[in-house]
Amino acid sequence: MDKEQQSIINHKLKTDLKEKGYIIIDNFYEINDILKMRNIILYNMLVKKNMLSTGSKPNFLGDIRYHKLIPFLKLNEINKVMKDIFDGPYHFCSHNDIGLNRIVNWHKDTLNNDYKKYQKTDIWSEVNGEKHEIYKVLIYLQDNTLNDNGLTLIEGSHFDRNIHINTLTSKIKTIHNKIGSIIIFDQRITHRGQLHNIPGHRILISLGFGKNNIFTQEFEEGTIQRQYDQNMMIRYN
Repeated sequence: MDKEQQSIINHKLKTDLKEKGYIIIDNFYEINDILKMRNIILYNMLVKKNMLSTGSKPNFLGDIRYHKLIPFLKLNEINKVMKDIFDGPYHFCSHNDIGLNRIVNWHKDTLNNDYKKYQKTDIWSEVNGEKHEIYKVLIYLQDNTLNDNGLTLIEGSHFDRNIHINTLTSKIKTIHNKIGSIIIFDQRITHRGQLHNIPGHRILISLGFGKNNIFTQEFEEGTIQRQYDQNMMIRYN
C-alpha cells in the first residue's frame, strides 16, 4: 500500500469516526498475541482469584501483575493510529480497564455518580473553539463474527446527550468484529455489551485517549479517582 492509498484510508476512517462515532480496524493483532493476552488475564482474574468470574480490573497498567500484557498491546502502533485521528496534541487520558464476562446495559462512557462532579464542562458544548474529543480503543479477545456477543451501539448517538433507544432502532448496530480487530469510538456514543451470561469467557480491554483540552482534563481527573476507588474496593472485598 503506497502513501496515497494510506492517506485515503485514513481520511475515510476519520470521517466515519466523526460522523458515525466509531470505526473498526481489522487485523491489528496476531491471533497468537490475542491468545497470550487471554491467558495472562484469565490467570490473574480466575486462577489467582483476584477477581470474581465476572467484573473488571480498572487501571491494569498500574498493576505489576498485568505488566506481562504490555508487550502484546502494541501501544506504539495504537499511538500511531491515534495520532492520525486527532487534529492536534492528545494524550493517553488514564482510562485503562479489563472487563471479564461483564453485563452492561445501554450507557455512554461519561463520568457518573460520585465522579460526575469532576466533569464541570458540558461535554456537548464548545469552549474557546475546543470540543470534547475522547476516544476509546476496544480490544476484544475473542471472535464475534458469528455471534452477537460483542459491542452494540447506536450510530451517530455521540451527538445527542440523551439515550433514545426506542426512537433510534434503525441506527442500532451490533459489531461482528474479527479476532485481532480493534474498535475505536467516541466515548459519548450510546452503546452496550452483553445483557446476560453466556458460555465461555468474554474479555475486553479498553484504553482511552483525549485531545489536550479542558474536557479531557476533567474526565481524566475523575477517571483516576474512580479507578483508584474501584481498585480499593476490589482489594478489600
